[in-house]
Amino acid sequence: AQKERFLRPILTGEEIWCQLFSEPDAGSDLASLRTKATKVDGGWKVNGQKIWTSRAHIAAHAILLARTGGGPRHKGITFFLVPMDSEGITVRPLAHMLGEAEFNEVFLDDVFIPDDLVVGEVDGGWKVAMGTLAYERVAIATGRVNTKRAVDDIVTDIAGMTDDMGRPLGEDPVIRQKVADLYGRALMHYLIGQRVITLAANDGPPGPVTSIGKLFFCPLVEELADFRLSLEPAGGQFGLDEES
Repeated sequence: AQKERFLRPILTGEEIWCQLFSEPDAGSDLASLRTKATKVDGGWKVNGQKIWTSRAHIAAHAILLARTGGGPRHKGITFFLVPMDSEGITVRPLAHMLGEAEFNEVFLDDVFIPDDLVVGEVDGGWKVAMGTLAYERVAIATGRVNTKRAVDDIVTDIAGMTDDMGRPLGEDPVIRQKVADLYGRALMHYLIGQRVITLAANDGPPGPVTSIGKLFFCPLVEELADFRLSLEPAGGQFGLDEES
């Protein structure tokens, strides 16, 4: 029933979801979460606070981890689905220095979640969460940015650019070597991503290859952006026009 209700709108993009996992005192140490779900007639009442939740201010639903039992830290955690318009949910956007917000604080005060929105077993949510995070790592490993295409775009841009002396940038040996280096690393990242996707498609655990993909992706994207900006005059970097 959960698959029939939720999967199609996710695949078609009709509904946006967010992830209510991290808390002020439970980020990388997720098992220390304190949000609590108490059993009531027909469902659960949830109280707690989540933070650094991407897109909570526009999401229709969320996946939520809450503590439902005692015992060892990784036990007694349950995985819930929760509509973001449920009574008792307050979303507070966390604006960055430009005034925009992607991350949010989310407060849950006596939020009712029916029994049919529990995923997996009660007190068995840690296993579900680890499965969720494993496939999240697949997305991170493959990257939100197509690094190989980004290098191709840079090469295309360089073809029409000249230096201060009017010489084509594409003839500069330093720039050519930098492009070759970036392209080689982007190709390696692409192949790692294909390996991760193959493992996931065959129901195999993504394993350490996802971590390798992330290690490749993050610095590579940063370096691609820095290199592309370095090709522009200072005014281009800051988006200045003639009247600025």
